[in-house]
Amino acid sequence: MSDIKQKQFKPTKAMIEAAQMVFTTMAMVQTVKPIVRGYQKKVLAEHQFIGGHDETDLHVILDPKESWLLNDNDFKVYLDETNEEREKVGLKVDNPEHCPLLVAEHMQIQAEHLLIDSMEPVTKLKAEDIYNLDHYKRMVDITLRLLVPFVKNPLKR
Repeated sequence: MSDIKQKQFKPTKAMIEAAQMVFTTMAMVQTVKPIVRGYQKKVLAEHQFIGGHDETDLHVILDPKESWLLNDNDFKVYLDETNEEREKVGLKVDNPEHCPLLVAEHMQIQAEHLLIDSMEPVTKLKAEDIYNLDHYKRMVDITLRLLVPFVKNPLKR
């Protein structure tokens, strides 16, 4: 056995807080997503809007991820009705024209960037240095796995 002691990793307060923020925003996305996707799909199913990349690709748009294929008039109806549904279910956003799911996903991305940036003293990387999406996701995953033992469960305060 070697007499060399393994150096113990000690995260900074900023690293731990950034990890906690990522976990919190991940929970927000997972909470909001089924609600938003539910009412988006409902509106699309009720209207049976036709859209596509071009005239040869026209089809009924039932997936919210394809809502960008709608024409301007149909998209306005879609937005108006999804906003009405958002209000019915009680989801709040700062700007009434914003989608709660997109807001939550944006907050998660911001928290992930903060997490990666907080680890720069260790990794020598900032979020802006990672151009490949798979590498970015892997970096977030590895960093969270490293920091999870140091994150306190906010529900057990």
